[in-house]
Amino acid sequence: MRIAYLVMAHQRPGQLARLVTHLRNSGDVFIHIDRKATDGFYGLDGCRVIPDPIAVYWSSWSHVEAEFKLARAALPGRFDYYCLLSGQCFPIKPLEQFEAHLRANAPTEHIRYIPAADWPECLVRFEKHYFVPRTIIQRALNRLIRVLPYRRSLPAGLTPYNGWQWWTLTHDCLSSVVDAFATRADLTSFFRCCKNA
Repeated sequence: MRIAYLVMAHQRPGQLARLVTHLRNSGDVFIHIDRKATDGFYGLDGCRVIPDPIAVYWSSWSHVEAEFKLARAALPGRFDYYCLLSGQCFPIKPLEQFEAHLRANAPTEHIRYIPAADWPECLVRFEKHYFVPRTIIQRALNRLIRVLPYRRSLPAGLTPYNGWQWWTLTHDCLSSVVDAFATRADLTSFFRCCKNA
C-alpha cells in the first residue's frame, strides 16, 4: 500500500515538522506552504515542498488551486491513496491502523459529503457569485449579491454536494478530478466564483 500525504500548511513550523516526521514512516509527503506564510519552516527533509506556492485565502478558489498543485505533484507517482491534511493535523491512532483500514476497504474513496438539497442554506455557495472579501468593495459586493434575486446553474451534468475539505482518495478518483478541471474550462470558471468553505 503506497500512500501520498498532501499537506497544506501556513503556520506553526514546529508542529508541521513533527507531523511530517511521523508521516514519512508511512508514505511520501508533499507540502504546500501558503505563499503568505512568514514563519521559517524547517525539518522538511525528505519531503517534496511545492515550488511557486499559491497565496491561500479562506473560502476562496485558492484553496482548490493549492490542492490541485499538490495533486499534480503527487499523481505521477501513481500512489494507491492520496490523503489531504492540514499542517495542524496529527494522527490520533497509529498509522499502521490507517493503512490497514485502507487496505481492508480498497478501493474505497474516503470523503464526507451530503447532497446540497439536504443543506439548503449552503446552496448560496453555488448559486451566487462570491468575491474574496479582501477589500471593502468586495465585502459590499458579497452582501449585495446575496439579496439579488438571481441564481447560477451548475455546469452541465453536475449535481451540487457540500462536504468537508479533508479526504483520502484513490489514484483513479483524484486523477479523474484533476483531468476534469484540466479539460473543462467551464468547471474552473464556475467554481472560481463560488464560496469554497
